[in-house]
Amino acid sequence: MNEPDHTEAVKADLPSPKPNRRKRLALRFAVLVAALSLLGARNPHPKEEELAWSKTLPIGITGKNVRLLVPHGWKMNVPLDKGAEIRGVLWQTYSLTPVDTAPPILRWFAGGYEKRAALSIVVKSRSDGTPLSDPGFYTLVVDTSAPEHVAQRELVTEDKMISIRVVYSRTNLPAFNRTYRQICNSLRIE
Repeated sequence: MNEPDHTEAVKADLPSPKPNRRKRLALRFAVLVAALSLLGARNPHPKEEELAWSKTLPIGITGKNVRLLVPHGWKMNVPLDKGAEIRGVLWQTYSLTPVDTAPPILRWFAGGYEKRAALSIVVKSRSDGTPLSDPGFYTLVVDTSAPEHVAQRELVTEDKMISIRVVYSRTNLPAFNRTYRQICNSLRIE
């Protein structure tokens, strides 16, 4: 049988696909560099200047409020207890936690991943004129044993009618060390 010879090379004026591959590779590399730059530009660790005053928290029916510095980006949770009266003492508990809308994998890559962090405020008040029997402690108490680092401070009014305790805890030790003094010492009754 007579079969045609197809072994002859055909010359075409088509460009080589290699330049296109190089351009695509260069574009992918540029996108990767831009993404890593944006990720690196994000500061995962709040600095001291990133503390802000909390909104006022009412103290029972006294007409007074609690204020303190809180890390930027932390939000108030629904009050844990708006007020339970036990033996003439009104107890109120507030809680603040960090809010980060970034996906967990991005937080982990950025180094800002924190398993636990919280700021709790416990308010005791009396309105019957009798001073609180246990005013608590007035100094700053710090416990940095792993895994969770805790600082707490209590503030009592001169007439011993209102007592406020702030408990600040974090698993991220550098962030804790930068902020616990400012937060605990900023506690105010207005």
